[in-house]
Amino acid sequence: MSATKAFSFEPMLCESAEWPPEGPEWHYELKLDGFRAIGRKSGRSAQLWSRNHKDFTGRFPAVTSALLELPGDNVIDGEVVALDKDGKPAFNLLQGFSGEAAEVVLYTFDLLMLRGKDVRFWPLEERRGRLREIVQQLPSTIGYSERFDVPLRVLISAVRQHQFEGIVAKRVGSPYRSGERCGDWLKWRANRGQEFVIGGYIPNHNIVDSILRIL
Repeated sequence: MSATKAFSFEPMLCESAEWPPEGPEWHYELKLDGFRAIGRKSGRSAQLWSRNHKDFTGRFPAVTSALLELPGDNVIDGEVVALDKDGKPAFNLLQGFSGEAAEVVLYTFDLLMLRGKDVRFWPLEERRGRLREIVQQLPSTIGYSERFDVPLRVLISAVRQHQFEGIVAKRVGSPYRSGERCGDWLKWRANRGQEFVIGGYIPNHNIVDSILRIL
């Protein structure tokens, strides 16, 4: 497949925000420190591309192999992340990908095509619901970016405590706007210079798969 054909599915981009928006019309995911990537299963082949149209297919062979388990003709959006031995993202391990990384995972957060059907116009929660069903059937090299339905202050405190990169807020019901940067997706980077009292969460052993269990 050519890069031109693959990138009829340009990734949707985030606008920067000084503070995450709050309210029932927003849902929150972690902002992971990795490489943005579009994965596609077409026929008996799979491809993985960066947001800048670079071919990641050979660079991350375990992820590409897992994409072959996708059903039918599917396109997914996500972030390639290198995890250290504690299950935490480590961008330095990804840049010089080597045996120091315990695992490389494509954490998926959106579904663009389902069995040959363009679903970018579907509401966000419907796309992600189908994506989650699909990912549950795939090898662990492909993960799912969880949504956190918790008070924003609690999530911000936990993100700072674990020194994650930040939070992505997405507008409920919004379509996927390929190649656009708009206010439906907002990214906020954590200020690691401040500390907060943390309460009401239990960190999971695999911090990325489930950073928090809010009580």
